[in-house]
Amino acid sequence: LTMNKFKETSSDDFKADRLSNGFATNSKAETWYEALDPGIQGDWKKLRAAFLTQWPKETVPALSVEQHRARLCVEKLKKEDIGTVVKVRGIDMTGHVAWANHILTLSALADDPSGAMIHEVRDGMLPIMKKIVTGTFKTYKAFCDAVKAVD
Repeated sequence: LTMNKFKETSSDDFKADRLSNGFATNSKAETWYEALDPGIQGDWKKLRAAFLTQWPKETVPALSVEQHRARLCVEKLKKEDIGTVVKVRGIDMTGHVAWANHILTLSALADDPSGAMIHEVRDGMLPIMKKIVTGTFKTYKAFCDAVKAVD
């Protein structure tokens, strides 16, 4: 659950009312809200504090560079993804193009500007793709562009 974001100019009454109307019917949040003292329900500052106590913000530790490198090296281009149309963030593309885009993103997180691990990523491709995507690649962009160019 997350708190709704309100305009700074919204009144506290408006914020409390909007929050109370935003819970799904019969949800844990609605049950929790209905059990609150009416004095808390009507006081935005107390309601917000109670909400954040009940559902504190999750902290997600960032992955280390080594963890990103490990993720990069285990990514495999699957046979069923080659040439298959997939939808990524609402855009149709082939599975191998989506894979190449994902590899490009992971490579930035893995902090491998020299492209030293490209050969390991390439090892995760099927033999047919290795035959098509040939050459020495100095950058992930060049490697991923070659994968994307496969028809």
